[in-house]
Amino acid sequence: PSHDANAYDLVLRAMPLINRLDKPLFLEAGDLLRRAVELEPDYAAAHAWFAYWYMFLVGQGWADNPADSMAEAGRLAERAITLDPQDAKALTIAGHVRAFLHHRLREAIALHERALMLNPNLAMAWNLSGVAYAYLGDLNEAERRVARYKQLSPFDPQAYFYDTARIIIALLKRSHEQAVEIGREVSQMNPAFSAACKPYLAALGHLGQKQEADAVRNRLLEIEPEFSIARFVQA
Repeated sequence: PSHDANAYDLVLRAMPLINRLDKPLFLEAGDLLRRAVELEPDYAAAHAWFAYWYMFLVGQGWADNPADSMAEAGRLAERAITLDPQDAKALTIAGHVRAFLHHRLREAIALHERALMLNPNLAMAWNLSGVAYAYLGDLNEAERRVARYKQLSPFDPQAYFYDTARIIIALLKRSHEQAVEIGREVSQMNPAFSAACKPYLAALGHLGQKQEADAVRNRLLEIEPEFSIARFVQA
């Protein structure tokens, strides 16, 4: 646990602001986490959640310098698991940073497995390890892990984030109708989450549903005005 109640309080205040995905409040969450890390440089959880914040900063297209932000996310995640190798959430956040931002999938899976050894009922680890397996193309294992997450946390307040994995898996399985159905559901949970728009939009394109695709594309560009296919492929 934190030795500094102020640092602990800053982390608790930051977490709901991240999930709002309202840009000014989201940036405020980053300031709170920066202060927490400065107040207590050896507080593993603060480093882990700051890495998590950077992951969203890049994913939402809000980073002024994406390469620097990706590097900082990696540094913070590594620092977190060095400070506390027994923190299962820090391990699985570090795993997702490696998979999502740095494309180091086998290393990511190893970190997720370590997290699940420490806490076999950590829903976050089941879900994010499922995402890593989806990126690898092992869709059956990805689906199994995401289903386990849903069993453990059926009413997760962050389901808008975690259930995006279900859209990705359905899209990769070419189950475009299912991907669209899940995309609609996830978008209603938090319309400001840009990552859910992308596989949802792709599935709509496969189905030729232009009217709905136009609406989703416009919402995506409101969140990420600089988004383009070329930039997404290069990420």
